[in-house]
Amino acid sequence: MNEQKHKRWLRIGCLVLAGVFALSLLGSVLMIKVFHPLLARGSNPMPFKVMLILDIVLLLIFAVDVGVSTAAAIGLNKYLREIDELRAKLRVTSDKLTTVLGTGAMTADAVLDEQKLQLALAKLEGRENAAELRAEVTARVSDLRDKLAAAEHDHIGARRLLRAFPGMKSLKYGETLAATRAAMVRLRELAANAKEKIKKA
Repeated sequence: MNEQKHKRWLRIGCLVLAGVFALSLLGSVLMIKVFHPLLARGSNPMPFKVMLILDIVLLLIFAVDVGVSTAAAIGLNKYLREIDELRAKLRVTSDKLTTVLGTGAMTADAVLDEQKLQLALAKLEGRENAAELRAEVTARVSDLRDKLAAAEHDHIGARRLLRAFPGMKSLKYGETLAATRAAMVRLRELAANAKEKIKKA
């Protein structure tokens, strides 16, 4: 029984191998008989000088793309460092708010959504140092929102990289990168909701 199974799997393996061989043989014949003549016909009448100019233009485009992508990656790293610093400052301010109110007052959504932020700040009314803490929270949140908005409008640098490479990771700012992605998505949702409310009004 065991030997029969072994022979059966061996036959299946041979059939698969023969099929792969036949397909690669067919692909090679098509490449040599169909595609190569078409490509050769298209490039034969092209003068050497034209091909040289075309090669130089393509090389320049490639070099510019590499340069722009490298600059964007360096800019993204700098941007993530700045976001990380802003998040750290906001965390300190949020801890102060928690100490005053006695609960976790600042959620990520409260930072991005103005209504939720105002509700969190309304809890400060009548508390000691309320005005100073309100001003500090407002300033920190404003700085972070401005930085996120700047990336959203940066079509060549950070935004392009974040959209083009959704699986991209950062060794140094991994948590900040994930939080930035989530924040940018949330800001887009809030903007879309605001536009929808204006249309309905």
